[in-house]
Amino acid sequence: MDINQISYLGIIFSFAVVFIGLVVYYFNNGRKERVEKPKYRIID
Repeated sequence: MDINQISYLGIIFSFAVVFIGLVVYYFNNGRKERVEKPKYRIID
């Protein structure tokens, strides 16, 4: 493997890690409760 292939794999791997981190952060139950709470307060 030359330097171009190694750098390409590194970039793809880092994008995958960032994407997985965003998914975990977005679908975290604690965040969902914090975001949804004001909506239900407005409805009541």
